[in-house]
Amino acid sequence: MIAKSMYPEEVIVTGMMKCFDAEALTGIKVFQRSKLSMGKFSQISGSLWERAAIIGEVNDGCCQRGCGVMCVSYMKYDKVWKLRSNRAD
Repeated sequence: MIAKSMYPEEVIVTGMMKCFDAEALTGIKVFQRSKLSMGKFSQISGSLWERAAIIGEVNDGCCQRGCGVMCVSYMKYDKVWKLRSNRAD
């Protein structure tokens, strides 16, 4: 599978999430740390969710298969967000 290129703002969000990977960050905490406007953050995170680059947490009911918009945690700011590894399912 060929990875789609990321926009600079997406690199900021994913890079920041990598730095804080040991922490269980909710979507709102990721937003707060990103320093982006809510509109821009929603646009970027929505795109990352749609491409299954972000997944939820098992404790929140996520299967962690990269379901994208079908994920139980999709765009729910009160749920824990994680970067999905590049492994193939």
